[in-house]
Amino acid sequence: MTRFIIFSGLFTSLGISQIDIFDSFLRFIHQDSGIRMNINFHQTQFGESYTEAGTFYYLQDGYYIYDSQKQRIIVNGDTITTINKHAKQIIYDLSIPGNVNIFDILTGNMDGIKREPAILEKSGYRILFTVPGWELSGVLRLNSGLGQPTNLELSAGDGQNIRIQILSSGKLSENSIPDYETTHFDVIDLRE
Repeated sequence: MTRFIIFSGLFTSLGISQIDIFDSFLRFIHQDSGIRMNINFHQTQFGESYTEAGTFYYLQDGYYIYDSQKQRIIVNGDTITTINKHAKQIIYDLSIPGNVNIFDILTGNMDGIKREPAILEKSGYRILFTVPGWELSGVLRLNSGLGQPTNLELSAGDGQNIRIQILSSGKLSENSIPDYETTHFDVIDLRE
């Protein structure tokens, strides 16, 4: 009888902690002041690899910025603004409803995503997820303390994957998003 109570308590506490782990991630990401993450972005597709270091700024639900030496991507609601710094070009586009974006996942937006319970490992927590209908799978890794993300991977199989390694993260301070001058850039507007 005592063993049953101990095991029952253990499974109950594990179930509660798994829910709290993802909630702690959401609380970390959705701080009132916003979040800044220094990241390494790595993509492999069709035998080609692409690696880039940048900064990810989460400002509020549906509004974030990814900034690197080559580009700045601003997502604000359903509008996506891509600034190609080398080509001196700005492209405005609309997001496609139901489309899965790795940066949306990094903000905790799990709409249309099936998430598994968190698994405790030596280095923190691992949350596996799949995107039904898209044949995508992934893993979100969190530290074991405050729910800070440390790594996010998304795979489409056949050697096609995206990996984000979070090097550092913290609250967004006032004026921490650098201005970028685009006065003489060509503008392409694909919104219709």
